[in-house]
Amino acid sequence: MLSEKIAILTHVDKNFKVIDNLVDDNRSSYAKANNHEYIKVSTEDVIQHKPINRELYWVKVIAILDTLKQRKDIDWLLMLDLDIIFNNNNIPLSFFTNCANSKHELLMCAMESNMIKNYWNVNIGSIFFKNTEYVRHFLEEFLNIGKSFNFLHFEQPVLQKILQNNFMSILEKTGFFPEHSFNHGNEKTFLQHAMSSSTSNSNFEEAVSGKIEQLSRALKKK
Repeated sequence: MLSEKIAILTHVDKNFKVIDNLVDDNRSSYAKANNHEYIKVSTEDVIQHKPINRELYWVKVIAILDTLKQRKDIDWLLMLDLDIIFNNNNIPLSFFTNCANSKHELLMCAMESNMIKNYWNVNIGSIFFKNTEYVRHFLEEFLNIGKSFNFLHFEQPVLQKILQNNFMSILEKTGFFPEHSFNHGNEKTFLQHAMSSSTSNSNFEEAVSGKIEQLSRALKKK
């Protein structure tokens, strides 16, 4: 059986360029160590006009869909928010895709353990997407919902609502991994997500500053 090609995709906006510069060596080193392609897409690559309202947060969804459509050589795509670093270069992403059920085409990580209602117990910052017709259609429908309200709402609660309304049908295609498997986490887990500050519910500049501080501390320990 041929090994599957797994790539890492990150959306970089000019507002987060300092974070990009801070984490780039960590992420590039992980990708190189495990033979994963590391793809960075800028806001300007995706849309030609300046994002307004909360459209900035939807750019990554567009980038995922565009990449899956354009890169048929990629079997799995891990969408990784910019404020995430790797703690362990010895665990390839194939560890997770190989653990998935053969029917699973979306892999999500729980935010908290022992939660029955997984439709709200997920974070969009780190999700595996298999390059299939089902997943591409899922993303198109996701974006259509965003377009219906002019991207005025954040993408996270919209995803959670989609999961809630279609949970049983989506469940067949989705693998839910235990908390910290490949999202959130701390210095002792595979990935570390700087979640102490959020740009979605606090002052933007203060949140970015908080993320830089948290990531800087984490990287100095390596």
